[in-house]
Amino acid sequence: MRVFLCDVGNIPQDVIKKAAQLLPSERAPKENARADAFTARVVGTLLAHYAIKQISPETVCEKWLISDGGKPHLENCPVHFNISHASGIVAVAVSESSFVGVDMEAVRTMREGFAARYFSDAEQHLIRVAENPDEALIRLWTAKEAVGKYLGTGLGESIPAIDTQQAASMVFERNGTRFALSVAPKCDLPLLELVDFEDLVP
Repeated sequence: MRVFLCDVGNIPQDVIKKAAQLLPSERAPKENARADAFTARVVGTLLAHYAIKQISPETVCEKWLISDGGKPHLENCPVHFNISHASGIVAVAVSESSFVGVDMEAVRTMREGFAARYFSDAEQHLIRVAENPDEALIRLWTAKEAVGKYLGTGLGESIPAIDTQQAASMVFERNGTRFALSVAPKCDLPLLELVDFEDLVP
């Protein structure tokens, strides 16, 4: 598995809109989308193409499809991929060997009651005893998201039952913000490969 990151926080919106013209029609963002969502859609698509080409240069990234669980994939593509974004960073995980899920969130304090609603008793205990409870909570949350995306089911209705042990998690810092990032299936965490936006466009 490989994980690629692109820092998009300072890219002018007119540059993003020009890059959007490179996307296939089924990945075109809605014109009325929020600026951050528009940017994430454009850069996520371009970064997925870039990541796939690093593993399978001959792959033609043309027809995008959506699974029943809402997971994007490419027709006849030998590389599995998944996309996430948070606070000006876009991440793409790719794998030749299995389906993959990735989720990334900025570390922050969640509202009271969040842990009790979405985490098992054992996970709530891990959060309570952690040196940094906010960080522990976000790591576990991204693990649940990554597992749901890996399985193609999303979070569904039984979020506490999603097994966070199926994911690998890490925390990294970028532009003064700490992020939790999780990938599934569980593996030795790969190095994060930073890609400049200029490398994504012709």
